[in-house]
Amino acid sequence: MSSPLALLVAEVDVPVLSAVLAALVGAGAAFAILRPTRTGLARMTLAPALIAAGMSIVLACVMVVSLGYQTRFFQQRDLHEAGTGQRRTAPMPEATVAAARARLHPGESWALTTPDGRCAEDSYRYLWLAFRLFPNAPDCTAPQVEVLVGVTPPAGATIVAAGAGWTVVRP
Repeated sequence: MSSPLALLVAEVDVPVLSAVLAALVGAGAAFAILRPTRTGLARMTLAPALIAAGMSIVLACVMVVSLGYQTRFFQQRDLHEAGTGQRRTAPMPEATVAAARARLHPGESWALTTPDGRCAEDSYRYLWLAFRLFPNAPDCTAPQVEVLVGVTPPAGATIVAAGAGWTVVRP
């Protein structure tokens, strides 16, 4: 079961001082924005809505700060488009996709092998890679190019590109 604040759980911890500062800025913004509606009868009838709106503004400020930290975390690791670091296996680097795309000829098929298994056994990366390598179709039984992430290449395969933790081979 996930927490209502599950969005605040991120890849890298946000310093407490940054979160507190963002909350204070959000509270100030909420006060400034909602101040005109705090008079007389409007205050009494709209109190629940004003509280909810204020809390939303504060949470939005904290989330913006958190997103900044997460963006920097992914940029430092050259992770531009794939997943989250909370998965069992690390996200696929952009260099892996670029290498696979460069080695695929029109009409050739490909397959993906990770520590989770072959092709759809790692459904998250498999579907993501299928969209990235389109129009080349996947073929998990007899591919012309195989993308290996986090596993060693099979014996007899011709390595056509390799990087840190990934290999592109022609079986």
